Amino acid sequence: DVDYYQNDLPENNALPQIPRTLTSPVIQKDQKRVRHNSVQVVFEQGRGLNMGFGSDPVCILETSNDSGHSWTNRRTVEIGKIGEYAFRSRFLCLGISRNRCYKIRVTDPIEVILAGLVLDVQELDMEFSPMVA
Repeated sequence: DVDYYQNDLPENNALPQIPRTLTSPVIQKDQKRVRHNSVQVVFEQGRGLNMGFGSDPVCILETSNDSGHSWTNRRTVEIGKIGEYAFRSRFLCLGISRNRCYKIRVTDPIEVILAGLVLDVQELDMEFSPMVA
């Protein structure tokens, strides 16, 4: 008969991270260079916790320009605190690529409902030619 409570959290009583990851398919247009102006990650916004870890949840974005073989440094954007239902999670100025993939990750201990990604891309007409000395 056990008459005590055992705390299974780490010493600092921090909630564990719950990694949720989504990787997009390769985004390309006939192997032509495409400018990625922005990506908006559409969540069911405003689902943060009242206090502590998860009260100001963030979305982590990594990009790959080689069809998902290697990934860039992480960029973060807020998802929206509790009650901020009109909040938009957007990443701007994402550069140019031919074979781009996006990896979206949320580690906050909140309910995550991902509705989709809204991409603003523009096909470039000019061909890139390196300068020859």
